[in-house]
Amino acid sequence: MEAVLYLSHADVGEGKTYHLTDPKPYKVPVLYEMMLKELLGKRPRGKIPLFIPRFLLSFASIRKALRIEKETLDYLTWMGKFDCTNAQRDLREASISCPDLKDQMPSMIRFYLENKDNDQYHIVIR
Repeated sequence: MEAVLYLSHADVGEGKTYHLTDPKPYKVPVLYEMMLKELLGKRPRGKIPLFIPRFLLSFASIRKALRIEKETLDYLTWMGKFDCTNAQRDLREASISCPDLKDQMPSMIRFYLENKDNDQYHIVIR
């Protein structure tokens, strides 16, 4: 939030487009392990082949029960890469840096747990 506000109001950001992303991103399995540890105090055991959840999420009743769209699985295999060099350089002037996601995970999980049943935060699953 601080980075967005700074870059959208400071002269240094005028006419530029930035990728505001972690310069040292975690891989999906590591993120999953962090989330599971924070949520349940456990580590993942084994893997499920991706075709199984893809198949299961092809049924509307399962998508609705789990509150997840099938397309969400695409994020697990997407190999997007973003260059945040310009953002880091321009934010350095204001002493703004990307926080480590590991440090943010507890508050994100806390928010999820407090709001997981709040329809205001969910899309309609069809």
